[in-house]
Parts: sequence; structure tokens; C-alpha cells
Amino acid sequence: MMNASYVFWVCLHDLLLLIVWTTNEGADIPNRKLDLLEAVNFNQLIVFLVANNLTGAINLTFKTIYMSDIESLIIITGYMFLLSAFALILYYRRWRIKFW
Repeated sequence: MMNASYVFWVCLHDLLLLIVWTTNEGADIPNRKLDLLEAVNFNQLIVFLVANNLTGAINLTFKTIYMSDIESLIIITGYMFLLSAFALILYYRRWRIKFW
């Protein structure tokens, strides 16, 4: 048993991404990396651990299953802002945190 509308939507979404990707390949767009991606790659393990601990703290603090849409959106936006800010601060100050 499957949901045909979901399968159709996913196929169209993937097709759109494929079209956008192939059209951008021919354009002369400078190959510039995003700072946030570089920041996460710079300290992958610590960003992952902070994200897991922040997720656990949010789930223990709030009853997320009973929250309204707007409250959930506020929490997820704050979550992503804190995690992104943490990764970027470590990256811009060139602080590499290793456990080995």
C-alpha cells in the first residue's frame, strides 16, 4: 500500500532539483563555498554532539508533541540559530575541538 500523491510529489521534486542542477552546471557561476558548511566541516564532531544535546534539552524542557505550529517554528528557528552561531564562532576564531 502506498500513497500515490506523495510518490508523485517526491518524483516531481527530484526532477525539479535535477533540472536546476543541470542548468547551473552550464552557467559560469563562481565556485564559492558557503561559510556555514565550512564551519560545520571544520568541527564536525563537536557540532554533532552539541546538536544532539540541544535536541535532548529541548525535548526534555518542552512537550513538543502538544505544541502549536507557531511555537514549533519558533523553537526550531532558535535551535538552528544557536547551532549555526556556535559552529560559525568556532570557525571564525579557528578553534578546532578534537577528542583524540
